[in-house]
Amino acid sequence: MKLTKKIFAGFASAAIAASMMAAIPADAVRDGYTEIEPTAENVKLIGRTAYQNDALLIPWSAGGVEFTVEGSDSVRFHLKKGQQTRLAVLVNDKLAVKGYTSTKAKAPVVDVPLEEGVNKVKLIKLSESANSVLQLDSIEVQEGATVAPTPAKDLSIEFIGDSITCGYGVDGSSSESFNVKNENAAKTYAYIMADYLDADYSFVSVSGTGVKSGYTSGDEPNENLLAPNYYDNLCFTWEWIDGANPGEQAWDFSNYQPNLIIVNLGTNDSSWTKGDSDKIMDFQRAYDKFLRHIREKNPNAEILCVLGMMGQDLCDAEDEVVNVVSSSLPDEHIHFLELPVQNTEEDGVAVDWHPSETTHRNIGGMLAEIVANEVGITEPDALEEGIYFSTKDDDVEFVDAEDEPVESESESESESEVTSESEAESTADESADESTAEDTSSKADSSSKAAASTADKTASASTTTNPGTGAMVALSGLALAGAVTVISKRKR
Repeated sequence: MKLTKKIFAGFASAAIAASMMAAIPADAVRDGYTEIEPTAENVKLIGRTAYQNDALLIPWSAGGVEFTVEGSDSVRFHLKKGQQTRLAVLVNDKLAVKGYTSTKAKAPVVDVPLEEGVNKVKLIKLSESANSVLQLDSIEVQEGATVAPTPAKDLSIEFIGDSITCGYGVDGSSSESFNVKNENAAKTYAYIMADYLDADYSFVSVSGTGVKSGYTSGDEPNENLLAPNYYDNLCFTWEWIDGANPGEQAWDFSNYQPNLIIVNLGTNDSSWTKGDSDKIMDFQRAYDKFLRHIREKNPNAEILCVLGMMGQDLCDAEDEVVNVVSSSLPDEHIHFLELPVQNTEEDGVAVDWHPSETTHRNIGGMLAEIVANEVGITEPDALEEGIYFSTKDDDVEFVDAEDEPVESESESESESEVTSESEAESTADESADESTAEDTSSKADSSSKAAASTADKTASASTTTNPGTGAMVALSGLALAGAVTVISKRKR
């Protein structure tokens, strides 16, 4: 075991202008409630979002909206019908309700009671973009209430990843099949890290994705699922809305310039490289190109490349690429950190051998501590009871306004209703799973098999341009104060 040391600069806080309280227009009152649009003037937009047909599209894992409201005893979120989506609402940082949209609902409603006084409300999407795009039509509060976007935070992080970052199957077990109802972005290392650090965040993650190859059981690279192909886009999704794929809109990087970028890719590439030196070199060339592109689009961000939770086959290869890129640019703000592989015996395992919630909490806390201790942020607070420790048994079904939320369906009904054709193919492909920790890397992101098999059913998420969003624009004039030492445990 050899230790290598990486240095990257710290982050400095910047003053954030306070948001003005938005008065609710009187002519929007309906049955004692006021309907407001989920625009940047009313709410803080989390992650890459866009507007289409008067609805806010929230595609990515953990994307959503956050705002304060005063003078209302409840808040209602009106959604448009679409593919089934899992979501949650937090009130004053505590889980208020969690569940999934009904496939029978024409316009699902999420109704959440509020406490007296000022409430901070946050709606987040728990399932990933590939399976669905959440369409938020409007938000209702009582007449006379005031709402305002919560202020931007001092630290902002972008997470670029695969199914690990999506929270694939984290609310399920190794004996279950993947479906929308056991995916939970709020239990991932990424969400936990951001929450520990009180940071704004944006997820860009798709199950099965890679840099040179998405997950594959064959000898040829799976080029249907490559992060470089959709990174410049609003999202990657198989869902079409009003005859268009939202992923065909391009992303305007000026809308969100993070302080820190975590790149967690390579697990699926290893299903193709399989230790072949020529393939590994092809992977390295692709990773080098993508890393330089990330830097071009985010000129002021610290970039930390990580790998290892589900297998460490390509850790050495990535470390070499990072050294080459940082030396050749030159750029002292690009680094590599090998993550500990999941301990399946002690911490358990989720669906298709993916990391358990315990593993995610451990890795999220570790990454947060590295940043917090070295940058000078106060020690992260302990995670509170709530969304981190809830289960899919706590879910309700979000139905139309005239109905009340109902308890979760039985497990058999739940899986049969939401498992898509592509997911079923993935399940079939995984039925011969070996039950050893050494096989962890080869099982990475099995859902990509589904994506590959349905690639001919949709246009790939090619580039266009993204309409403006209210996502936090990164702090300008980032001061590089002090150095941060990251210790990377490397196997040689």
